Amino acid sequence: MRLAQSGYETLNSLIDADIQDLMQVRNIGRELARNIKEYVEEYIIDQHDKLKSPQIRRAEELGRDSNIISDLYDHIGDNFARAVTLVFKYGIGLSCEFIGDINMHEPDVLIEYKNEKIVIECKRKIGTKLVSAGKAEEILGKGAKYKPTAYVTIGFPDFAQSAIDNVLNTKITQITHSKLAELLLKFWNGELSQEEIIGILKSKKYIT
Repeated sequence: MRLAQSGYETLNSLIDADIQDLMQVRNIGRELARNIKEYVEEYIIDQHDKLKSPQIRRAEELGRDSNIISDLYDHIGDNFARAVTLVFKYGIGLSCEFIGDINMHEPDVLIEYKNEKIVIECKRKIGTKLVSAGKAEEILGKGAKYKPTAYVTIGFPDFAQSAIDNVLNTKITQITHSKLAELLLKFWNGELSQEEIIGILKSKKYIT
C-alpha cells in the first residue's frame, strides 16, 4: 500500500524505479528495496530488459554510473558505438576513442593499450534480427590499416550462428552488448583487471 501511495501502482513503475527511489518510501530500507527489484525483474518479458534491469541494479549497488550500462541497451547507430566507447574509456579507464565519424571506412572504436592497438566495430540490429557474418566481419577491412593486435565486433542483440561459426577462421572476437555490460560490472567489482579485459578482447572467440 505504501508503494502504491508513493506512485508505484504497476509492475512497470517498479521495474523503472531504482533502489534509491524505492528507499524514499516510508519503512523501505536497502535490503527490502533490493528484494522488491529482484522480485519484479522476474516479470520482465523482453529478454534484453531482463538482462538490463539487474545489471543496472548491480551498478547502482556498487555506487557506479548505471547510465553507462543503460546507454548500451538504449542507443542505436553511432550513439551505440559511442556508448561502447564510454564503457572502455570511462568505465574501464582504457585509452579509447570513437573514430567512426571520420569516414565510413574507419572502425568505430580504437583502443590503445601499451604498444598495442585494438579496433572495434559496433553493430546493432533492431528487433529479433541478429548480426550476420558479413556485418561482423566488416572490421577486418576497416581496421587493417591500424595493424591491430585484435579485431573486435560488439553485437546487439547477438550474432547469427554463421558469424559465430566463422570465428575460428576470421579470428574476430565477438561480444554482445549484454556481455560487455557484464564484463564492466566484473571490472567494477574487482573480479577483472584492465589487463584481463584486454586479454578477452584479444581472445579471438565468441564470448559467452
